[in-house]
Amino acid sequence: MAVSLYQKALLYGLLCLVSFKAVSEPNNEITVVTEQWPPYNYLSSSGKVIGSATKIVEETLQQANIPYTLNMYPWARAYKTALEKPNVLIYSILRSPQREKLFHWICPLNTIQYHFFKLSDRKDIKVNSINDVKQYSLGLIRDSYMHNHLKNIGFIEGEHIQITGNNQANIKLLLAERVDLIIDTHENISLRLKTLSATSNKLTAIFPIGTDLIPTPWTCMAISLKTPIELVQAIKKSHQELK
Repeated sequence: MAVSLYQKALLYGLLCLVSFKAVSEPNNEITVVTEQWPPYNYLSSSGKVIGSATKIVEETLQQANIPYTLNMYPWARAYKTALEKPNVLIYSILRSPQREKLFHWICPLNTIQYHFFKLSDRKDIKVNSINDVKQYSLGLIRDSYMHNHLKNIGFIEGEHIQITGNNQANIKLLLAERVDLIIDTHENISLRLKTLSATSNKLTAIFPIGTDLIPTPWTCMAISLKTPIELVQAIKKSHQELK
C-alpha cells in the first residue's frame, strides 16, 4: 500500500516527538548505594540488603513511586559514586559542614552514638579527650567522615591512623592488637563480635564522641547534586510524610 506524503510527514513528526520526549525527560530511576554497617544497612544470609536504615530508604522511595536499584559497596566507592554521578542516593551518611554543599540532604535516618573502643584487657589505654587518642593507633574507614575530619585536625596516616575498607576489618585489626582503638556504635560492635565468634565483653567503649567531633547525633540520606531537583523534592516530600 502506498504511503502518502501526508502520512510520511505525520509519521516523521511522531518519531521526532517520541525522540524529543525521551531526551528531554529526566531519568527517574535512583541508584541507591550503601556500605555494610549492621544493624542499619547490611546483607542478609540470602544476600539481600536489609537493616533499619534500609527499611526507611526503601519505604521512602516506594511511597514516592520512584524505581531504584540498591547496591552495597565499600564506603569509599559508595561515597565516590554519590559525589560524581547523577541520580544516586547514599545512606547511612553523616552530615557535616564540610559535606553540606556536596549533596542534597534528607535527615534524620537513624539516631546513633559513636564511641572509641579498645580491647577490654588493655588497662593501659586511657582516653579523656581527642588529643589523648594521638598516643595510640586508630583504625578508620577510608574516606569516612572521621577519617577526613581527624586528618584535618592533625592526625597523620601511618602514625596515628591506620586505614581500612570497612568496619569488619577495623574490628579484626583491634582483636589482633594491630591497632589500639576503633570508632563505632555499640549496636554494630555487638553484631560484629557475634559473627567473629567473640564474646560481647571482648571490647569496651571508653570515650563517647560528642558534637565537637560529629555535628549531629543521627545519620542521613544524601542525593547527588547532578540529580534533577524535581526528583530530589519528591524524595524529600515522601520522607516527610513517612515521618
